[in-house]
Formats: sequence, C-alpha cells, structure tokens
Amino acid sequence: MRNNRHIIPCGGLKAGVGVAAEAVVLPLNLWSKLDTNYVELQVEDLHAALFKTVPDEFHDLMEIAAYVYCADQATSRGGKDVDGFGEHWRRQFEFKIPVRVPDFWNQSGVQKLLTETLGFLSDDDYFFEFEQAVNPPPIQEYFSDLLPGGPAEDMEGVVLFSGGLDSVAGAVEEAVGDKRRVMLVTHKPTDKLNNVHKRIKNLLAQHAGQFRPQHLYVRAHKSSDLNKNYTQRTRSFLYACVGATVSRMMGFDRLRFYENGVVSLNLPVCAQVVGSRATRTTHPAVLAGFENLFTVLAGAQFRVENKFIWDTKADVIRRLVKHGCGDLIGASISCAHVFTYSNKHPHCGTCSQCIDRRIGIIAAGAEQFERADGYKYDVFTGHRPKEEDRMMVGTYLNRAERISKLGSVADLITAFPDVVRAFKHIKNEGKPLAVAEKVFVLHQRHAAEVNGVLERMIGHHAKQLREHSLDKDCLLSLTYDSGGGNAPVVAEKPTIERQAKRWEEEIEAKDVFRLWRGYKWWNLVYAGERDVLPDDRAVNLVEYLLKHPSDGSVHAIQLENLVDGEPLLDGWGGIGQAEENGSVPVAVGSVGGVVQEASGRKLAGKDTLPALREEYMELRSIIDDENLPEDEREEARGKLSEMAKASSQGGKFVDQASRAADRVRKQIKTLIKELMEAEKSRGTPNDVLRAFGKHLEDHLWLPSVGMKNRIGATGKPGCYTYDPPDDVRWRG
Repeated sequence: MRNNRHIIPCGGLKAGVGVAAEAVVLPLNLWSKLDTNYVELQVEDLHAALFKTVPDEFHDLMEIAAYVYCADQATSRGGKDVDGFGEHWRRQFEFKIPVRVPDFWNQSGVQKLLTETLGFLSDDDYFFEFEQAVNPPPIQEYFSDLLPGGPAEDMEGVVLFSGGLDSVAGAVEEAVGDKRRVMLVTHKPTDKLNNVHKRIKNLLAQHAGQFRPQHLYVRAHKSSDLNKNYTQRTRSFLYACVGATVSRMMGFDRLRFYENGVVSLNLPVCAQVVGSRATRTTHPAVLAGFENLFTVLAGAQFRVENKFIWDTKADVIRRLVKHGCGDLIGASISCAHVFTYSNKHPHCGTCSQCIDRRIGIIAAGAEQFERADGYKYDVFTGHRPKEEDRMMVGTYLNRAERISKLGSVADLITAFPDVVRAFKHIKNEGKPLAVAEKVFVLHQRHAAEVNGVLERMIGHHAKQLREHSLDKDCLLSLTYDSGGGNAPVVAEKPTIERQAKRWEEEIEAKDVFRLWRGYKWWNLVYAGERDVLPDDRAVNLVEYLLKHPSDGSVHAIQLENLVDGEPLLDGWGGIGQAEENGSVPVAVGSVGGVVQEASGRKLAGKDTLPALREEYMELRSIIDDENLPEDEREEARGKLSEMAKASSQGGKFVDQASRAADRVRKQIKTLIKELMEAEKSRGTPNDVLRAFGKHLEDHLWLPSVGMKNRIGATGKPGCYTYDPPDDVRWRG
C-alpha cells in the first residue's frame, strides 16, 4: 500500500525524533541555496514605491505559501489512473515551518483557516507546526530584482493575471472598460511564455493608453527533482498570497481574480472526477477562505473577488470584442500543457482548457481573432490517440447534454450535490435560493453554448461524418459515430436520470406534505410534488412551526431557543405564556446569569437567553482579538460596559424581545417572498415552491402578524403560530 503521509521540515528545521517509519520526510528550504531541495521565491519588475513596511505576518505568509506549493508539486498523488485516485490521491502533509510571528500562526483560529482552506483547495489533509525563525532574511531579499521607474503611486488596485483568456479580459475590463490603473500580478513557474506575456503587455498598453497596467512577475524556482505532481492545486494559494501582500504594500484592501463562473464552480465532468481532480483554484469557498485569512492578517476587512463569476467563457470573449480588444484573444494562452507550447501551435487542442476555449470562441462569434491552425490537434476533428483524452472530451460533452436537460435547481443539486458548497460563499447576490437560481441559469447558458457549437460543427462536417472519413477518435466521431465501439466511455448512468427514476418509483400521494433536512439543503414534498430549499435559518424556524401546530402561539425568543436546541430553564413555560400574564421579559439580572422580567421574577436559571448570551460572547471575542482595529475593540468595550451597567442597576433590556421578534419576522417574511417569486429558470415559475410560499403566507404569516403586519386574529405581539387546513399534516 502506498504511503501518503509526508512530513515537511522547512527552513533548516528537523523532522524530529520518533517519526513514524511509514512517513515520507521531505525537507524544503527557502533560505539557503546550498540545500538540495532548494526553493526560491523572486519578484521582478515592480516599482520601488512598494518598498514600504510590511507586517511580519505577510513575510511569513509568502514563505508558507511557497512551501505548500512546492510540497504539493514534489509529492506524487499515485499516478494518473482514475480508479486508484481515491486511495492514493489524498495526501497528509505535516509542515514544520520557521516564522517570524509563531504566536500568531499557532493560534487555533488561524490554523483552522489555513487547514480548512487548503484542505478544500487540494483535497489533502494539512497540519502545521510553527517555530520561531532565527535570523530570517528581510523582505527585500525576496524583491531582489526590483526596477525603479514608472508612476506606480497612482495604481488603483491589484489583479491576478495568468495570461489566459479570462485574466486578459479582466485586465481589459479594468484598464480599457473602467479606466483604472491596476497592478497585474503574474505567477511564472517557467520562462517559456516570456514572449507571450510581453506581447500581451504591449497590446494592453496600446489599448489602455494612459491607463495601461503595471506588471509584477513572481517566479517560484525549485530543484528539478521536486517536480512529481502535475495537478498544482495549491498554485492559486501562492498566487493569492503574493497578490495580497502586494495589495497591502500598496495600501489596498482587496484582491481580484478574473475567471468565468463555469470554471470557478467547476462541476465534475463525470462521477469519478471529484476531489483533487476537480480543480477548485477560484471556487467561491476557496476565495472566501483566502478572504478570511487575509482579513485576519491585515487586521481589517480584506476582500477577495471574482468579477466574472456569472460569465461563461463565451461571455468573457464577448467582453474583449466589445471593448475593441479582439486582437488580445489570439495573444492569450489557455492551454494546460505549457510544456508543448510552440509558436506554430500555442495550444494542444486536447486538454479541457483548449476545448473550452475553442468552443467559447465559436459561441461568441470571434473566430476571426484566432488562427484555427494554432491548435496542434483540431479540437473537433483532430486525432485523440490517448484513452484519457477520449474519455475526457466525451464526459465534457456529456455533462453539457445532462445540464441542458435539467429542469430546476433541484435537478442541478441532485445531479451535482457538491455545488451547494458554493452558494453561501457567493456574496451580494441575495439568499442562497436566489444564488442557486443564478448558478443554474449560468450552467444552462453554458450547456446551450456547447451544444449549439457542437451542432454547428456537425453541420459543417456532415458529409465527412456520413462517410466516416474523419479520424475515428476525433471529437465528432467519438460522439456521433454510429459504429458503437468508438463512442466515448461514460462511467455510469447520469445521476439525475437515476434520481428521476427513483422519484418516479416513489411518487407521493397528493395529500403528502413533508419537509426534512438533506445534504446542506432541505427536501420538500408539497401536495405530492418535490423540490428543495436552501439550508437557511428561516427554513429551520418554519419547519418547527409546521410540525408543531398544536403548540399554539410561540414567541420569537422561545422559537429561536427551540430551534437552537437550547430550551429555557426553571420550568418557564415560554414567553408567550408570560405575555398572557401581562409581562414580557425585558431585564437582565446578570450578563452571565439569571434572566428576569421587568417585575423582577426569574424566568430562567443559570443561562441567559441565547440571543443575549451570543451578544455578550461576540463582544468579548472582539475585545480579546488583538488583530482587530483598536477603535472597533473600544466600541465593543463601550457596549459591554452598557450591558454591565444595566445589569448592576437591574436595568431593562427592553429591546431583547423586540429584537428577536424583528429578527424572526424578517427571516420568515424574506423566505416567503423568495418562495412566491421562485423560478425554475428565467421567466418560468417554480409552481411547487410558489405554492409552498402561498401556503406559508395564508396559514403561518397572516395568522401570526395579520394583514398589515399587526396582530392577527389568533396572534400576539412577537409570536408566531401555524394554523393548517384540516387535511394538511407535515412530517419528516
């Protein structure tokens, strides 16, 4: 059995005694060129204005990222076989790294951010041990090739730039479209594309004029014998860490990626392509992890954005054409196989990036901007002798076909359940249900583009297909040749078809009403019809009310306690009951102790109400967090002082009950509104969710708050009730 445990002592540290015999020890050193496994991080072509004080934590960050990136490349995942990757591809890394601020990096919260973000990014397990660095080199040694000159002081942002179509379009959006001067940070693992980047840089300067971007080239060199893994899943971590460091040096609070949403979300092309083989370099969960880590490092809010999250590849190309920058299409390089690059054939034509690029160019009507013979193998008619290439293109097209047949967000989640991981991390787009709908529409558009291009190419080569004169292993023949034996291998019947069949076999009666939690989402059966709901707090609140109609009127605070699993103590029957006696709990006897009514009667025992207790704990955590700005911590001290003063005087927190009522009201109201406006696709109503929303409005909302958000016929202030029809009974 292959060993996947790797101990990585860095910077001259030792692995330590008692290392398990089955562990692989891989020393790496960023500080000494005398060591065999030497790692070098360099930055060039950056204006001298960046010579500013950089926090030690950011010095450490770049080194940690360099070690992680090199360990990723230097460690085999067990080969390229699909069948074996489940056992061999997930690795366990145990790093020992010297840093300047070990107390910071050894904090449990910081370690959690590191391990969880990297774990999701590469699908490996990470453990870190940080020690005090002895005589670490200053930051200037990492910026050894800085060239002065050029007005860098008027830069307006930092953008990560690879030279691919998406990042080129991003640079055009910034410099040509928005007239912003930005610093482009480019990671160069090889010098092979130097001339390509130089040409792109010159073209950008011509189009942008006075807004031409500056460039910073980051080189990560290492011993040649450290190249054992081709996946490079942690490259974006190194990339982002350097970009964040540069951004902070320039006084900015954000970093921008530009990658189309289909690649960023990256649904697996087939059931086996999961984990490490489903690239997550700009997945919303990864960017959220980067953002949280950089925020802690900066001691202030730091944003990490992907501005093309709702674009397909064709949309990205249309942006270039719209801004009059079509010539940059042919100058960009998208191929994953950089080692095959040549001036005659910049692209291989067989990797997924090449396929996606060529289909996007045709879908966008931009063929005139790229040489058709620039692909070593024509994407549609070229020879594909390798089985892995044939299977990859077959499953790529199969995915587009499957997605085109999906009818709703529920179908998308059933077919690709991993997609739900992205929803909560896509910000400024509303609730998860709205985000899920946009993700569904995005993939439907992409599938339509792929299928449309495929149909066009079939028509163009119809005679050759009929005569079977194309190579038998080209894309068109593999997909449509009726010979059978040449058809691409599809590992299993699509999940959505199997799920649909299972649902058909388990058709619910029209009088069935069910709501139960699934994998990060809720499963809904309304009058026998199925759909899904996001795992939103409002659904939790509604679920309790639906399944406990006999409980009568429940106050918002009591409802939150029941849903959170923290029942009130000392036999108190609930706030609703207290209200019937003419009193509402509005005062706090002690922050950590007894909750009292205005009259002074004890309502709860040793624990205070969750909402109040959480407020107290949140304030304490802000005060204790030395990484937060002092004015924010001082504000928290003031709020906590007010709480203590009110407590010592037997003061009244008159707004605690109203806060809970307002919070619950907004959550339930928003959920009902979203349900009643839900669509299967743009312009197509989702009848199941809309019917459920109307049911909640008629039988939960109106009985609770009345027609004008006032007390209803059966309601009480701040209380909620569910009054179901006689023939409706909810179950799990």
